[in-house]
Amino acid sequence: MDANVPVKCQSPDCSAPSASPNNLDASPGDWKAFPWHKFPGFSISEHVGRQTSWVWQHGFDIQARDSPTKRKWVCKHCLRKAKPKMTDFSAVGTQNIEKHLFREHGLVDKSGRRKPPALWKGKQEKTPSRNIVEMLNLDTSDPKEQAIANALIQRFDRDHS
Repeated sequence: MDANVPVKCQSPDCSAPSASPNNLDASPGDWKAFPWHKFPGFSISEHVGRQTSWVWQHGFDIQARDSPTKRKWVCKHCLRKAKPKMTDFSAVGTQNIEKHLFREHGLVDKSGRRKPPALWKGKQEKTPSRNIVEMLNLDTSDPKEQAIANALIQRFDRDHS
């Protein structure tokens, strides 16, 4: 084997810091302490490219050995508790991870690029909804404008046909 050819570490116990480019935030000591027995069939993720979301610095990126596309994010903070709770999420999207970090650990994106989950849809101030009459500023006491409003409403609302 050529000494100049880089070898990718296949073992979850790998202590080489370059084992996986996207796991640079997880120190070799973190990986040694990782509870691999709780995640049989998983290893350090080989996902290509750097993870840019802030959530990756708070968790471990692991993948199923038989399916590189099946990845999980495991919360570092939950593992460090006196009675560790295995908290893992699919690594496909980060919204559930962000919600977990906010609810369980009070963590949010410090860069400000992402709103805290408390301000996501349903929790933020909503724009009051308006009906067709209000949007078009129609006077329904005028028979002509009332007829226009009714004709428009019938076109959009199937219950009125």
